[in-house]
Amino acid sequence: MTAESARQQRRLLFLLTSILAVNQLDRHIVNICLAAIGAEFSLSDTELGLLAGPAFMVAYVIFGFPIARLAVSFDRRNIIGVSMIAWSTLTLMIGMAQSFAQLVLLRIGVGIGESGAVATSHAMISDLYPPERRASAISTFMTGANIGLLLAFVLGGLITQTLGWRYAFVFAGLPGLVLAAILLTTTKDPERRSLPGESDDRRALIRRTLARIAPDPGLRNLTLAIGVNGIVTFAMLTWTATFLIREHGATPLAAGVILAFVAGVVGGLGTFFSGRLADHLARRDPRHRMTLLVVATFAAKPFAIAFLLTDWLPLGVLALSISVLFSSAYWGPTLAHLHGGVDAVMRPMATTMVLFCYNVLGIAVGPVIVGAISDLAGGTQTGAGLRYGLVTVQIAGLLSAWFYWNVRRSMAAPTE
Repeated sequence: MTAESARQQRRLLFLLTSILAVNQLDRHIVNICLAAIGAEFSLSDTELGLLAGPAFMVAYVIFGFPIARLAVSFDRRNIIGVSMIAWSTLTLMIGMAQSFAQLVLLRIGVGIGESGAVATSHAMISDLYPPERRASAISTFMTGANIGLLLAFVLGGLITQTLGWRYAFVFAGLPGLVLAAILLTTTKDPERRSLPGESDDRRALIRRTLARIAPDPGLRNLTLAIGVNGIVTFAMLTWTATFLIREHGATPLAAGVILAFVAGVVGGLGTFFSGRLADHLARRDPRHRMTLLVVATFAAKPFAIAFLLTDWLPLGVLALSISVLFSSAYWGPTLAHLHGGVDAVMRPMATTMVLFCYNVLGIAVGPVIVGAISDLAGGTQTGAGLRYGLVTVQIAGLLSAWFYWNVRRSMAAPTE
């Protein structure tokens, strides 16, 4: 590879990573604005949950598969660029919405647009880099998700507090239009490395992977555990800022900074160190990976509930941080067990299926359950509705420990 080709390779990877950051910014900016949106349109928490979750995710899932099929035959750069123009424009237009119906329709549109970016970017990166460098490239790309989440909470909170929630959506939509123009005018779709007939092989691989996971009690329980974790994670991610604003009188900026620190910094540390601890424990007995997740799940819940029940914000932030440190432990051990339970050729597809379960259950179910419980408990009238909803979800999240224990029971003891 020439020096110029290497520069173009790095430049495209940086651009795709930036696009992912904007993708996540536009997806999660709504979370920091829920309190202000609900107040302006007199919405119930159930309606806010629908806006944050299913309005986006159902469209994202339904349109993700046909757009992925288009990416097999058409220019992937154009698919990402057009998708980005669409979702960025619709994000900007959310700031101009005049009714709940308009908010939902625009949010559905954002979901449709965003469904054309992430999977297509993964495919481009896989063709851009050889197999021996692909994992590092994809890891670099995925840092865009963390950057986007931090931007959504910090910048979203700052703009909502100083200019109002409508401007938060306007400013969130603008960067995507600029990046789309750069992508479409300065880059080209990498040459495809896939072989003729690979699409047929991929369809067969989907069937084979499903046939491997579904009947296996360990992998089946692992998938259920990650689905429960998704519900808890996205319920907290969606509603914590609104909870801080309602229950503790926090400003949108303060709530955003707290969430950025807890979800971004503390969550990242938990994920990083838990993977290394799980590998260390697994040298003695691979079942200890699941033991770690059972213990971490039980350890996280008292601190999460303490955060939701305390009236002193500094103590609540400390408790939430400790809870997230434990509750973010599941990714490394979960994926390690999954990859060890399927053939090497199935690992990417198995990972995709597990992530699909995590995202669909998490975003489509978690925010709505909390919103509905909050309304039953009085909603915004009592100010305690979200507390009841989030505590309920946290307690129900103990199901994941049971599923992880079932995974452990399905594993054979190590031989001496």
